Amino acid sequence: MGTKKDIYTKENIIKHLGAIKESLQNDIAPVIDLYMRHFLRTNEGIGLFAIPRMLFPEIDNLGSYYAGEIGNTPKNAIGFIKAYSDKLLKRKTIARVTADNETDYARNCSR
Repeated sequence: MGTKKDIYTKENIIKHLGAIKESLQNDIAPVIDLYMRHFLRTNEGIGLFAIPRMLFPEIDNLGSYYAGEIGNTPKNAIGFIKAYSDKLLKRKTIARVTADNETDYARNCSR
């Protein structure tokens, strides 16, 4: 493993952010879709811990980039989550799940 200077180069950060985005799109999003389809069809929740287990390592990575250090990952992850959620709240881009959203999702799943 390299030093902090080696790890936190601009090129490495851009590369890792791209890998995180790809993982979210290709690994986690399809699983969420499958779980939602199953829930809407059966009204039974499954895989309640699988998605956080896939998602939190990515948040941990983002936290280390946000903090600029690889130690104390819980503190880094919490710092990233707070900073990012504050930014989203200021932009008012956090979606609220409503009955209409669930109906729209159910409609899209049935296609």
